[in-house]
Amino acid sequence: MTARAIVGVLAAALVLAGCAGAAADHEKLGDRDYAERHFGDALVEYGLAIKQGATPRLRAKAGAAALHAGDLVAAAEQYRQLAGEGKGLGARQPWLGGLAARSRAARRPARRSRRPARSAATKA
Repeated sequence: MTARAIVGVLAAALVLAGCAGAAADHEKLGDRDYAERHFGDALVEYGLAIKQGATPRLRAKAGAAALHAGDLVAAAEQYRQLAGEGKGLGARQPWLGGLAARSRAARRPARRSRRPARSAATKA
């Protein structure tokens, strides 16, 4: 291997290493903006992080930032994407707080009671 090839390989490795941390940097910047109540800026940073590698955690953060910023369309899109990516994650992701289980429970039809309904006269 020539010196020129080695330099090329090292340069490529440095570029790839720099890109790997960029998503985490955007997430941290978004977290800082969110904590400072700059929700629009946080949404932009989370969006950049999502473009580099979407995770359910980033989608949840972006949805919350969009909701606080008043961008209901962006919030709905992030939460819709989160629901699609989060199948089966409820038990493994404590930050979801059992979201998947509650979603399944909400879709089940209501159970009917077997006892007869009480009339207004018997309730008093």
